[in-house]
Amino acid sequence: MPHTLRNKAQITKSKKGNAPHDTCTARLYTSLLRISGIIGLGLTLFALAPVSMAAEQDRARAFTIFAGRYTIETTGDSANPFHTNHENSYVAGIAYAHDLRTLARRGATGWETGFAGRSGERVSAEVWGGVYVRHRGIPVFGILIKPALTVGLSAVDRAIGTEREREARNNGDARLLYYFGPELALASARQRDWELTYRLHHRSGGMKTLGNMSEGHNANTIGLRRRF
Repeated sequence: MPHTLRNKAQITKSKKGNAPHDTCTARLYTSLLRISGIIGLGLTLFALAPVSMAAEQDRARAFTIFAGRYTIETTGDSANPFHTNHENSYVAGIAYAHDLRTLARRGATGWETGFAGRSGERVSAEVWGGVYVRHRGIPVFGILIKPALTVGLSAVDRAIGTEREREARNNGDARLLYYFGPELALASARQRDWELTYRLHHRSGGMKTLGNMSEGHNANTIGLRRRF
């Protein structure tokens, strides 16, 4: 084979061999960019929010009941509930949260713990706990928009759905993973103790630092919160 043709063949073979890795890397970068965009938007709203209404005190404790459906996508692709692919696995649960400190008169930080039941081809249970940071409310036409982010650890008795497939594919263990919960809550300025919530309920191994897992499971959830 001529030298030029041999080089072309080697380059083609190299590209084919790296294709799966390149695809995974591209998806990871896309997910990170989307998550960064969501966090950046939240920080921008946090900075621009009027102090007068945002500084009003919420009650420090809250219970939330929620339900949702799992996706087959990565974290970034699951962030938009209207443009993602869901599977026939579901989650429903309850969470308790408690503010510990105020932040710059506009926000609060605290801790959260919760329990959820998960169903699909089989039934599973989940418990999680972590810390959060949240905004007390960005007023828009009488509605308070309250972004928040919770991070911590999540434990399940066994994996289900896409998470179970990822566990088998990576020879991993999904029983203990990181928890990541970006959230957007809405409340009336007159009834701010009641909130309607949307949260991405996410579990992952954090680049295989837990359970030899990257992605775990992502669910789009809707909830109702009562502060007291």
